[in-house]
Amino acid sequence: MPGRLHNKTALITGTSSGLGAAIATAYAREGANICCVDLYPTPRNPINASTGRADSFHNRLLDQQPIHEHLQQACGGNIVRAIFIRANVTRAEDVEAAIQACVKQFGRLDIMVNNAGISVESTYTKVMRVHETEEEDYDNTMAVNAKGIFLGC
Repeated sequence: MPGRLHNKTALITGTSSGLGAAIATAYAREGANICCVDLYPTPRNPINASTGRADSFHNRLLDQQPIHEHLQQACGGNIVRAIFIRANVTRAEDVEAAIQACVKQFGRLDIMVNNAGISVESTYTKVMRVHETEEEDYDNTMAVNAKGIFLGC
């Protein structure tokens, strides 16, 4: 029996790890075609061994299967098709290009999940108070967590 999202196409940002990967998996199990949008296709390394804190989102588990490949294998019984699209959600042209690539591949876009998000402060080795946070970290966080959502609307 086809799933609730059979023949629907979903573009999901932040799919390489965490909640984005879980959303992509749930949608794929319901039969959706998935456009996995992220900076990297592979999961991030969750913990930095030297600090015991969250690792930089640039550090990837290169021995892990990219989520779009995993979806095709794990959910293939639903005839799921999944692709990876590299995009920086803080750049309007990247978001637009991702949407266009998704529509070109699947002929339509039915669902957009603006999930990408970062937590730069989780990589700090000590708890920082707001006034101790670097302005660049604040700017990066706001760019992904706020502007990235805005650009996906």
